[in-house]
Amino acid sequence: MRRSQCAKIAGLSLEQIRLLLDGDVEQRRSLALAHAAHLDRRAAEITAARQMIGHVIDCRRDDCIDCATPHDTFGFPRA
Repeated sequence: MRRSQCAKIAGLSLEQIRLLLDGDVEQRRSLALAHAAHLDRRAAEITAARQMIGHVIDCRRDDCIDCATPHDTFGFPRA
């Protein structure tokens, strides 16, 4: 697989891919660190969303809208 295809799969923008391919070592490292932090935040958001959806599926209330479980129970990152 070509490097640009791998970068696209990793969720990098076209500008980020350009920097990854053409930038110097420090630029690539900085980009990689920033993107890793972004992916970590997205992973936390996805985990929280999956927990919430799992609760909706398993909620014993007739209507999950009436559930008293606080939203922060699911671990959504603070904005």
